Amino acid sequence: MINRSWRRVSCTGTLLSILITYVSANTTCTTVDSWDALKDIIADTAAASLSDNTAPLILLCPFDIQKIHGARTNHRNDMLIIDSPIQVHCYKSQPGDMCKITSVGPKCNRRLKCQHVMEIRTSDVTLQGLTFSGAQAGSLVINSKSKGIRLIDVEYDTNASPNEKEGSIIEAEYGTSTTIIDSRFINNDGTAIENSGGTMTIISSTFVGNEATPTWSSNDVENKGGGVGGAIMNNSGSTLFISESRFVQNGAEQSGPAIQSHGGRTIDAGGNCGRENHVLNGGACDGIFDQQTSSCMSFGTLCSDDVRASDDLSLLMLEDLKDLFQFR
Repeated sequence: MINRSWRRVSCTGTLLSILITYVSANTTCTTVDSWDALKDIIADTAAASLSDNTAPLILLCPFDIQKIHGARTNHRNDMLIIDSPIQVHCYKSQPGDMCKITSVGPKCNRRLKCQHVMEIRTSDVTLQGLTFSGAQAGSLVINSKSKGIRLIDVEYDTNASPNEKEGSIIEAEYGTSTTIIDSRFINNDGTAIENSGGTMTIISSTFVGNEATPTWSSNDVENKGGGVGGAIMNNSGSTLFISESRFVQNGAEQSGPAIQSHGGRTIDAGGNCGRENHVLNGGACDGIFDQQTSSCMSFGTLCSDDVRASDDLSLLMLEDLKDLFQFR
C-alpha cells in the first residue's frame, strides 16, 4: 500500500543545529586504531553504564581502519555486537573528517561463512557520522523488536549483500523502529535497506547506484531469487515513511529500482526525487513500485545533478525531533 502525505513546517536554524555532526574543538574524543580497539571501546563503555541504565555517549576521534578477515577468521566472533543502549558519535571538527571501517579479505564463499559487520540487539542506540565500506555479507542487522534505533549522517559505500542468497546492506527485522537521517547509500550490490516487519523513517538521505540482481539477491520474498528493490525493500507487515530523499541511478533486475513496496505500508511524505532508476531488463521507476498492483508511483520530481542529501529538514518540527532523539 502506498500513501502520499505532506506536512510542511518552517525550518529553523535551531532545528538544523540539533543534527549537526561537527563538534567544538575543545571536546575530548577517543582514539581508535583498529577494529578490535573499536569493539573494546564500545563494549567497555556499555558495560560501565549498565548499573545506571543510561545510554552513554562515545565521541570517537576520526579514523580510517580495516576489518580484516582471512581463511580462518571466526566471523561470528569478529562481529561488533551492540547489546545495551549507547550513542556512538564520530567527532568531526571540519569537513572531510570521517570515522571509516573498511572490510577487506578474500572473496566470501560458503567455506568462509562470512557474516555481517555489526548487529544491534537492543533498543535506544544511536550511530552518527560512521562510514562502512567493503562488506561482502551485509553490514548491519537490527534484531527484532529493537526500538529507537537512530542512524544519522552514516554512509554505506560499495558493500554487498550475501552472494546468491537473501540479504541486504542494512536489514531491520520484525518489530523494530528505525530512523535514518542525512545518510548516504552509494554503489552497494543488493538492496541498500530492507525493512522486514518494522517501522522505519528515512529523512534527507541519498541513494545512488545501488543494484539488486539475481547474483546479489536482495530479498526473501516468494523465492523470487532476488532482483527487486534496488535501494529499499519494504516487506509485508512493514511501515516506511520517507521524505526529502534522493534516488539516482539505482537498478533492479525485476522491479522497484528505487523502492519496492511488497505488501508493506509505504508513505511518500513529500520532497523526494528520482532520476534514472532503471529495471535492468527494460523499464524505469523513479518512485515507489507497488508489487500488489504492479504499478509505479513516481515521486514527481526529477533529481538535479547534485545528488548530495538535502539540508532541508522542514518536514519535522523542532519538538518532533527533540522527542525523536530524546534531547534534554
